[in-house]
Amino acid sequence: MNDKIIKLLRLADSPNDHEAISAYRHARALMQKENIEWTSFSYNATQVKTDLIKLMQQKLQLQREVYDLQDQLQRYTYDLESAKKKYRTDKEVNEGYSDKSHVAKRDIDEAFEKIMDSLNRFGPKKNDFIESLKTQWEEKGWLSPKQVAKLRENFIRYTGFEPPW
Repeated sequence: MNDKIIKLLRLADSPNDHEAISAYRHARALMQKENIEWTSFSYNATQVKTDLIKLMQQKLQLQREVYDLQDQLQRYTYDLESAKKKYRTDKEVNEGYSDKSHVAKRDIDEAFEKIMDSLNRFGPKKNDFIESLKTQWEEKGWLSPKQVAKLRENFIRYTGFEPPW
């Protein structure tokens, strides 16, 4: 029965006045029913103080963990943003774009084909730059925006036409 009285007395500290008064009255009624005097009531204040200190320590530990998790989240968010900037996304590859300028892969293939035809029209001519771009395109499946711009320039130079992109 003492446990119930202790719980009620703890509720008497409630910031809600109605709840606190009700708990105090109920505890006092139980004490009268059981013939428990305030002087004989064993309320261990030291244990409550120890429990309170433990709870405060747990709260501090949880606050540290939350801070650490927030810090990790910031680092992961930064890493993710850096990765997005550094590498092209899978979506761009799956949608058939050559780079972030959104030139379609078929347009790049056609550009290489027409440039190579123009180079070979007057006998086998060699252009190391165009061949290196084509090799990268075939091996990696993408070109940087600057490489696409240079491919465009060479397309105009060798075919005399504007590319379709």
